[in-house]
Amino acid sequence: MNRPVLNYSPAFLILLLWIAGSAPNASAQSARGEQMEIHLHFACRETHRNMQPQRDNIDFLNYLNYKADTGCTGVVRLGFTLSPSEKWTFMADLGMMSDMRFSQMNISASRIIGKAGNSTAWGLSAGISAYPVYLNEFNEYHLIRDTGLMADMNANYRQQILYDPGLELMPFLNYKKSKFSLNAGTGLRISTFLPFNLLIMQKKEGGNFRREIRYETLFKPALSSISALHATLMLTDKPGLSVGLQASAQLLFGMRTISYKRSILTWTADNRVTDEIKPDSKPFTVTEVSGGIVFRF
Repeated sequence: MNRPVLNYSPAFLILLLWIAGSAPNASAQSARGEQMEIHLHFACRETHRNMQPQRDNIDFLNYLNYKADTGCTGVVRLGFTLSPSEKWTFMADLGMMSDMRFSQMNISASRIIGKAGNSTAWGLSAGISAYPVYLNEFNEYHLIRDTGLMADMNANYRQQILYDPGLELMPFLNYKKSKFSLNAGTGLRISTFLPFNLLIMQKKEGGNFRREIRYETLFKPALSSISALHATLMLTDKPGLSVGLQASAQLLFGMRTISYKRSILTWTADNRVTDEIKPDSKPFTVTEVSGGIVFRF
C-alpha cells in the first residue's frame, strides 16, 4: 500500500552540504569547544487514542491506525548536532519509515542558562517537529450506517495521512560525568493536524438516488505536553573521532480532536446541507523509544 509522505530530502541535502562545508574549520575552532555529532537511531513510535462510541457524526480519530497489524511503527532516524560552544546546541533530525522516504522532522536549538551543581546544568530548548499518522478505512462508518445504499462508490482502500507539525518549548536538566551525559526535560507543544478534504459518493442500486458527503477538516491548534529523555555513553573519548551509544524516549500527551465541516448534497448540488462539527476531545498520546550509535567530531 502506497502511503503519501512529506519529502524533506532537499532540506536534508542542504543541511548535509552546510555541515560538510563547515567540517574543515572544526580543528581550527576546537579551542573554543566546537563539537559536531552524527547519530543513527532505530526507533519504535506508537500513536494511541481510545476508540469512542460512534454517534450521529463521524469521529475521524476513531480510525487512527484502525485495523493496523501493530501499534509500533518502525522509524530510522538520522541526525546532526552542532555545538559551537558549551552553552549552545543545534540539532536537526530526519526520520524514515518503511516507505524509505523522510517523513518525520525535528529541528531544535538548546541553550545552557545556569549551573545546578558541579556536573548538572539547566537550560531551555525550542524547536519545530512534524510527523505523520494514518487514518485507515474511515469509510466503514458509512458502510455500517448507510444501509440500503452503495455507501461508498470508491472501491479503493481508504487511507488518509495526517501530519501534525508543531512548535515546542522545553526547560531541561543536563548531567555530565566523564563519558556519560543525560538530558531530561518537560515542556509544551502547540500543534495542529493539517487540514484535508474527503469525498464520499453514494447511490441507490436500481434507482436515481444520489448523495455526496464532503468533509473539510478545520485548522484547530491544540496544546500538548512533551517530555523527553536522552542519554549518551561514549565508548571512546579521543581527539578527532569518538564513538558512543545513545538512547532516547519521548512522550506527547494532549486532548485532541479533528473538527470539520460536512456538506451533504442529495440528488443535485443545489440541495446542500452544511454543518460544522466538533467531536469531543479525548486523550491522545505519541510515544517513541529509540537507540543507536553516535559519532562525535
